[in-house]
Amino acid sequence: NTLFKILDIPFIHGNPDKALTRPKTVVITESISKKYFGNINPVGEVLLLDTTAYEVDGVIKDFPKNTHLKKDFLICFQSSLDRMREFGITNPWRGVNCMNYVKLREGTDPFKFETKIKNLPEKYSGNSISKNGVLSTLFLQPITDIHLYSDLNWEVEPGGNSTYILVFTAIGVLILLLASLNYMNLMTARSSNRSNEVGVRKVVGANKSQLISQFIGESVVTTFISVVLALLFVIFLLPFFNKLTELEFNLTSLIKPEIIFGLFLISLFISIIAGSYPAFLLSGFKPISILKGTTNRGSQKILLRKVLVISQFAISIVLIIGVLLFYRQVNYMKNQYPGFDKEQKLIIEFDRSIINPNSFETVKHEFADHPAVLGSTFSSSVPGRWMYFWHLHPVDDDKNDQMINCFQVDYDFIKEYNLEILSGRQFMKESGIDNYDRGWILNESAVKAFGWKSNEEALKHSINRASAPVIGVVKDFHLKGLQSKIEPLAVFLIQEDFRYLTLKVDTENISQFIQFMKEKHANLFPGYLFDYFFLDDDFNKQYKSEENTASLLSTFTALGIMIAVLGLFGLAAFLTEKRTKEIGIRKVLGASIYKIVFLLIKEFLRLVILANLIAWPVAYYLTDKWFRDFAYRTEISIWLFVLSGSIALLIALLTVSFQAIKAATANPVESLKYE
Repeated sequence: NTLFKILDIPFIHGNPDKALTRPKTVVITESISKKYFGNINPVGEVLLLDTTAYEVDGVIKDFPKNTHLKKDFLICFQSSLDRMREFGITNPWRGVNCMNYVKLREGTDPFKFETKIKNLPEKYSGNSISKNGVLSTLFLQPITDIHLYSDLNWEVEPGGNSTYILVFTAIGVLILLLASLNYMNLMTARSSNRSNEVGVRKVVGANKSQLISQFIGESVVTTFISVVLALLFVIFLLPFFNKLTELEFNLTSLIKPEIIFGLFLISLFISIIAGSYPAFLLSGFKPISILKGTTNRGSQKILLRKVLVISQFAISIVLIIGVLLFYRQVNYMKNQYPGFDKEQKLIIEFDRSIINPNSFETVKHEFADHPAVLGSTFSSSVPGRWMYFWHLHPVDDDKNDQMINCFQVDYDFIKEYNLEILSGRQFMKESGIDNYDRGWILNESAVKAFGWKSNEEALKHSINRASAPVIGVVKDFHLKGLQSKIEPLAVFLIQEDFRYLTLKVDTENISQFIQFMKEKHANLFPGYLFDYFFLDDDFNKQYKSEENTASLLSTFTALGIMIAVLGLFGLAAFLTEKRTKEIGIRKVLGASIYKIVFLLIKEFLRLVILANLIAWPVAYYLTDKWFRDFAYRTEISIWLFVLSGSIALLIALLTVSFQAIKAATANPVESLKYE
């Protein structure tokens, strides 16, 4: 109940000083209150949560989106302690896995405080934890670090990924860099057209600093006009962005003083950097040379333009490679065989209170009594869902304590999920010796966690008690998405928690089958919600974040390529215009359209090929470093680099060819008649 003194949680109904001071009380959010009680004050009413009745002690406002504590129900902690005692856990320091919010006094050194609390579990458990070979310590973590930088088991909710923040920040910087390079490229290309203007200004008294100020000022004005247009685009595109990313940004969250000030500084910096080179280049012309037409900076400008074109396409190629590789990684995770059969699996989720050891076989038979059902099995969990996380140790070595994922299964689970038995056997009802209190089946990772040399050696041990031997070892399979490594697992025969019924079904007439299941559920369990899902869809939800990232990454990459293409198109148009008379003379002398087109585009194609040679090693280094976050990842194939380079080459070819063909097919008389 002291949570309300540590965190700022506004109450709508109830007293925060008295809320959650009694066992089996609950505080609910405003949304839950309206869902179950309408518009009345529900304080004093009763809610049945799972199998336990709780009295409503208060109603709080819904938690904001930017908190890691978005929960609908806050239950009195004493209720958890009481339930622990039911399981024989009398010392809460030994069995509670929970978070504790601590507000430190002003001036307190958090590191010294952490040192003082570090060994409290061992102290208050009477050294009983270390006797089992377990190290239990406390540590501090700033609340602001949890979302992006915490990767702990049992977090309140899945956190964000700081790597993605860095990746998209880098992409944003690259896109701004592309735009800046475009500006510099086009401004330097136009410098000869403005050389006379510079010469006249210098003759009438303008000094170099004034000219630099003028050109940088033009850059600043151009940039800030772009900022205004960008803000309008943001307003228009924000709903599409939120839909793409499944976020809930609004204008209020974006239009803040610190964001506006930051945008101003970034815009000013970009405008100065982008406009600096053209400003210094143009202001450096000598007026006499300009007015005589003898300025000779062509080689410098040509070299600069080449460098800028190469830079633009190198950045674009890196982005293309990143998108292709990331999409390949997502497809790899979704389509890689996870070690179990997840296809055609319809899962019905039950309230754990309505099925027991005496009735589960009957319930299983009732739902399996349909021609479309090819197999069925009950379990307390399924891959991709929550599991127990228990201390397990061999009977002959109680100090070899390991934290192992566990769940309960019936006799058919191994068969229906097509798990491969590597050693020993699966649970056998016919044997007459397997029951809920006898026998474990481990995966390979659990065998390794216990330090046993082979799967066969594991069969010589019992876990936690002599009556529970290891009877089999299955091949490792993925309990979670392929972002994380396969963890140790132990399963035992189901005795309670009949939560999930897995049905392997023929999906030909799936809508009719689901309707049959609904009716069957309503007949067997009237008043209870029929809740179901398909295992493959549910398991692949773990990749939703990566799918959103891939979509966002491809959108940004397309934007970057578009900017590069616009710059190349403008530069090609300018350079083609500069060579109009040359093209006219060549045509008069008999040059074919093909030769003229090739003459105009070959230099650009060379630059793009050079950009590929620069981009490939950079892209390999960056993607290799990025993909290390995935425990299982696809290979970085050379053909993806070739494909990315070919895409960039094709884009450049199409962009430049338009201007080249236009110039090559023009009437030479038009370009030469004024000579």
